[in-house]
Amino acid sequence: MITMKKKIELEVDSNDAAKGKGSTSRESTPSRILPLKTSPTKTPVNTPLSNRFSVLAKVPTLPSPSQFPPLSPGSSSSSYAQILQVQPSRAPATISNTSTKLEVKETQPSRYYTKICSQQICLIPNHPSEELDAQSIAGQQFPIGFYWCPSDPRKNYSFYKKILIETNSVSIHDTLTPGTTHISYSKLSIRQIHDIDKWNNSYLYQRRFSGPASYPAFNYQDYIHAWFYILLVRPYTHSWFIQFKKEDPTIAWQMPVWFLDWWRLFGSTSVIFPTLIQTFYQTYKEEHPAEWPPLRCLSFHQDHCIPWILTWDYEIKQESVDYPMELHRIVRVKWWDAFDPKKVHKPTTLATSSPTTEQTEYAKLQAKVAALEKELTQLKRRAAAFDDSQDLYEDSVDLEFFP
Repeated sequence: MITMKKKIELEVDSNDAAKGKGSTSRESTPSRILPLKTSPTKTPVNTPLSNRFSVLAKVPTLPSPSQFPPLSPGSSSSSYAQILQVQPSRAPATISNTSTKLEVKETQPSRYYTKICSQQICLIPNHPSEELDAQSIAGQQFPIGFYWCPSDPRKNYSFYKKILIETNSVSIHDTLTPGTTHISYSKLSIRQIHDIDKWNNSYLYQRRFSGPASYPAFNYQDYIHAWFYILLVRPYTHSWFIQFKKEDPTIAWQMPVWFLDWWRLFGSTSVIFPTLIQTFYQTYKEEHPAEWPPLRCLSFHQDHCIPWILTWDYEIKQESVDYPMELHRIVRVKWWDAFDPKKVHKPTTLATSSPTTEQTEYAKLQAKVAALEKELTQLKRRAAAFDDSQDLYEDSVDLEFFP
């Protein structure tokens, strides 16, 4: 074994010598260099490691061992319950990223509601259905710059707008598209509604403008038309913000009969109310049971200054197959989402009304009934003075009294 080992070592030495001698003649042939084996460096225990990562969250400090009760081999599960009670509760993680919205609104934006009532403009001759276009048909009915048939070319949109401003009936604020004269949307604040007494109880009485105007004077019929024409700025692409806002809250609203027709076409509706406003309106209806429903909704908007959004457009309708098609002006309304429901004061219910108030109202009703009975007796006495032939119609006439 020793002899064999020495023989191998001699052969290795001879090979290394031969390589050394021939290195000068074979310089172009690269020799393979074996990597040196280095012993791994040992890091001292006391040398701290550098952390290349940022801290994701603050690690809560653990409770000291003295806070935990000692456990015995035969301890019951109540000991574990004590441990869980001693450990501090972890606060929920918060996200500091501003791009992430944590609060999600459950309510969706309000949508337009098409009112049932519409305004008939004209009848449409027989045309193929593919050739019918509401905008083009309306353009054939009205002059340029008008959305109605004017009685006088001088009575344009500016004329009717000036009427409502002159009489201090409304205040109008138009918002223009930046850099243009194009009206994007408008705001209409209704301050008061005048009756015919401001025109000496005559529809033909003329009132003059305080300043220059396209037409020098206006009558009460022009005043009524102004309420209907003032909203016709542009179909579909223009919208109105409308709100009742009188200057003196102590003065009651005047309500001419014709304004109910305006409200029926351009007014709001309880269908667009959100849930909370619906609750308030239900209580309001219980306190005003005898009021006409459209007038009740109008009074609800007036008392609480509730706004609504309005836009209008053209639409082709047909009542039946045997009847020609019609061009109508339709109105769409929707709820203003920025309105604060807290501004609507919840009215007191009938159950919370005081007995004194109920007795007073009852006394007033009794007085009205007594006055009506007295008036009815007088009418019967006057009817008895007529010919006997009138007695045939006396019992068939239904007399209705509106207190």
